[in-house]
Amino acid sequence: MLNAANIRGPKFDGASGQKWLLAHGHLLKNVQREAFSNFLDIILLIERQREVLRRKIIFANRSDEFSAAITMLKSVPGIDEIWACIIAAEVGPFDRFPNADTLEFWAGLTPDNQESAGRTQSGNITKAGSATLRWALCKAAIVLCKSDASQEAVRQRLIGKVGKAKANVAMGRRLLRILYAMFRDGTLYERGEPINHLKNANKATAKKRKQTKEAA
Repeated sequence: MLNAANIRGPKFDGASGQKWLLAHGHLLKNVQREAFSNFLDIILLIERQREVLRRKIIFANRSDEFSAAITMLKSVPGIDEIWACIIAAEVGPFDRFPNADTLEFWAGLTPDNQESAGRTQSGNITKAGSATLRWALCKAAIVLCKSDASQEAVRQRLIGKVGKAKANVAMGRRLLRILYAMFRDGTLYERGEPINHLKNANKATAKKRKQTKEAA
């Protein structure tokens, strides 16, 4: 609707949308403004429902049944209240698995190896387990890599070998094995060296400037 009116719109969350409508609603036709208001009401309703669910998850995480596991999971940078709840609920007690390989296979993160002419090639993961668990693990692993230099180094090596998509899945599998070891040993995550995002940004900017000069 805004594109049709050639108008630059807001970031679509409730607060930004409300602010934009009050400031720029006069640029829209009456019927467009009414439609935008209705759409904004739907967004606000969804946000209120999401906040109710978020509070329920947080209170569940603090219960005696889950608090110890949630605390351990949240020691990993990148695992917040929601992802910790998903992992704890999907996996259940980690000690019901005899080893990390069994847990990895149960989660559907084990590569489906293909044999041909006496050679074994690593294929796609089996996807035998919970898709929600795999999603949470892979997303959390990517966030972890943004704050832990050692994990990001592993990810970059994998990207060079198998590409970004498979590397991210491999990091999700790696995170699951790390979590298994944490629960087996009763230890929290040991943070590696943090990534200097400002330094990396400056390097990227300098590289871009150099490429621009060379192109000119």
